[in-house]
Amino acid sequence: MKLPSEVAGFDSASAMVVALARFLHGQDTPPMGKPAFRALHPVARAASLLPARVQEPLYSLFSGAEGKKQSQVAELDLDSVYGGVADAYPRRRYPAVVIGSSGGSLVHLCAAFGVPWLPQTLLLPVQQKGLSPDEPRRAVHALAGTARALLDRNPDVVLHHMHDRGLAGDRLFVDSFMLLDPWWTLRAGAAPYWSVFPVEPSLDELHRYLDSVEPYDHIQLALFCHGADTAGMATPDQWRDLLSRARISGTFGGVSPRRYPRDFRTSLGFQDALRAVEPRHPMPEPFPIAALDQFLSRNTPLSG
Repeated sequence: MKLPSEVAGFDSASAMVVALARFLHGQDTPPMGKPAFRALHPVARAASLLPARVQEPLYSLFSGAEGKKQSQVAELDLDSVYGGVADAYPRRRYPAVVIGSSGGSLVHLCAAFGVPWLPQTLLLPVQQKGLSPDEPRRAVHALAGTARALLDRNPDVVLHHMHDRGLAGDRLFVDSFMLLDPWWTLRAGAAPYWSVFPVEPSLDELHRYLDSVEPYDHIQLALFCHGADTAGMATPDQWRDLLSRARISGTFGGVSPRRYPRDFRTSLGFQDALRAVEPRHPMPEPFPIAALDQFLSRNTPLSG
């Protein structure tokens, strides 16, 4: 069951359609939805041992290989693409068909009822040679003609341009009290999280945050050392438990858990720990202030 070649295989919607379609065909789900990929286990193991500076271009190369030429995308008939997605499922009568956003729980629910699911969004990868991942505005202008042609041919769809600015978004820096450094946080492409103080309420709040987001591959944790064992202080073992939630590595940033809360080197070692993180990225341009207005309008609860 092969999806249309214009649809990205390296995407949640595609992967979930293939997984559910294979289930309804009475089959399991192979790696990346393709049985032939089972032969790549030795290659994947070898690639996992490479340094990060080599691994990241491999990810870009793998996902970017799916991109189609702009002229091909501009001429797409999306009805035929949607039809190709539907053709992945067995041809028979179903008691229901589910349509909606990608969701693993939804796929399992559809499998339990033996019904197909059609994603409301599809990812169409487009080649964009010569465009820097750090210039999203330029990418929008460069692809504007392609986008307009695609919409003219398919007036019933809504197009969202997703530009991958090269930052994986898989790293979290946890600041602590006065230990924070915006410069190296941005250079590392890390998501910042500021904790008030290394006490149990801050620990609990950080756990709640991690419960609400996709897991991070890397978490680096700062712990402000105030020099005394105080009531409510979270222990090093509790912080180690939090760091274990990272999928690849969870580390203390410039603090020794054995010496905490009396590690006098922490205030000096914190920045050293951030500077040591690789790869480093160019400093991004400041966000326009309108982006803050849009964020607040979407995330501020209504009163009354």
